[in-house]
Amino acid sequence: MPDFPTEPVSPAQFMEEFVPAMMAEATIPDDTEVTLGIRLEGEEGGEWTVSLAEGHVAVEKEARDQAVLTLVQSVEDWRGALWEGRGGVFGQQATALFSGGGESVACELLEELDEELREPFALKVFRREF
Repeated sequence: MPDFPTEPVSPAQFMEEFVPAMMAEATIPDDTEVTLGIRLEGEEGGEWTVSLAEGHVAVEKEARDQAVLTLVQSVEDWRGALWEGRGGVFGQQATALFSGGGESVACELLEELDEELREPFALKVFRREF
């Protein structure tokens, strides 16, 4: 697993370089098929999708229209959650996922998400932006 950046990096560098390198080593079940969206607002922000399908991961800088769940956050809050210890439970989970030993956290999240998406009502809830 690549080392988590010790200093803040740009959202593009994080999403387009670090996340794919980190996820390349993760074991993703072949039957997983989900696209998640990330939208970071503010200077250096952007939109990305993280698609997990057939055991592979793809991160693309693109509109998140097809995402079942989108994280919308300011660049400032995103940096605070990952590098400054802010962000509450989400920040703690993200830090655990990206700083090692997080594969089990990611797999648990994917399993829960997969179970939730089997229900039509849950799909409507997950398509909302929070």
